[in-house]
Amino acid sequence: MRKEEPGWVEIAPPDGSAGLSFQTEPLFTRPRWPSTRSEQQMMMHLDVEVNDLSSAVEHALVLGAT
Repeated sequence: MRKEEPGWVEIAPPDGSAGLSFQTEPLFTRPRWPSTRSEQQMMMHLDVEVNDLSSAVEHALVLGAT
């Protein structure tokens, strides 16, 4: 982790190369899938590769994923 503040976290590898930053948004509206013209659309998509999908899903759900 490169930086952490209330409502903000920045993660990056130790070598200083590109990383990701995340910021909370108090007015966030959950996207609808599939999208519609009248509701929030997906803003970004990240693919994360895992070796054991069912274990990874279980772990994500324990951490609060929906």
